[in-house]
Amino acid sequence: MSAAAVAQAETPALLQVIYGRQLAATVVTAAGVTQNISFTVVGPGAKQKVYLPPTGSVNAAGVLQADVTGVQGGWRSVSPAVNAATGEQIMVDILDVETVKKLYLALDKEVTMNSVPINIKDRVIVSSTLAYWENSPGSSQGELIPTYEFDVTYTEVDTNQPGQDFFYVPASQRYLRPVARILDAPTAVDQGIQVTLTAADATQTLKALGLGDDFDFVAGYNGAGGTYTYEWYLGSVAPENKITDLNPNDGATKVTLQAPGTADEQNATFEVYLVVKDTDSPNESTATAVAQIQVNPAIFLPAITGNR
Repeated sequence: MSAAAVAQAETPALLQVIYGRQLAATVVTAAGVTQNISFTVVGPGAKQKVYLPPTGSVNAAGVLQADVTGVQGGWRSVSPAVNAATGEQIMVDILDVETVKKLYLALDKEVTMNSVPINIKDRVIVSSTLAYWENSPGSSQGELIPTYEFDVTYTEVDTNQPGQDFFYVPASQRYLRPVARILDAPTAVDQGIQVTLTAADATQTLKALGLGDDFDFVAGYNGAGGTYTYEWYLGSVAPENKITDLNPNDGATKVTLQAPGTADEQNATFEVYLVVKDTDSPNESTATAVAQIQVNPAIFLPAITGNR
């Protein structure tokens, strides 16, 4: 394992040195040739910033010798995953790049590791390369995630301005977040009635769920044999907002709740959140979907009295 360093002057009073993680591996190409390759590690946990004063002595090799004034970031120790029974290194099959490109273009934020907070259109993938993804320091991660790094040009929806950025999609279906989709949410309901919502079955292939004929695989660490939990929340994802299922006997993917009442608002709505967790994944692998449902205001029939 090695670290690449890039130095830049951040302010006149401070020098910033950025260390990026690189992993060396021996691979066998399709032609049967063994090569030593360095893989770049990307993601919020892949870099460490070290701050130095711009003053200090420079040795004969041209290296600045100064005390570190600050560090930003974390560092994880990384070692090969080994099968406990055989002692052999565990290997992961990756999807071909053309399939993952289609996956990104079709599902976008449902499959990317990073999220750009803008609406974009007209995506064009300029180039791609393999890397490993590392989560931010402090987050749970049992394995580095093999990832395709896509250099993408795009147009912003709101401003119609061009842009360019990197997007990262897992290179293996094992590391894709499980599917979280609410299939049958009504657009509007009467207040106080019982509503049943259904989640997409995360053990099914993306193809079977109608997400693309090219995606004949299950998103999840153990695929169709994995264990996926479905939790529902009213208003926001918080422990106190977890919905108690009024009909727990109709399967894990369904929830029945009572539509909340509303004051005399004509366009009152409520939101139901679905959180699907891949419990087999060594990483924190969860996905969220939301349904916004309008509540029809109650209409009261006044009593009429009078003389005939």
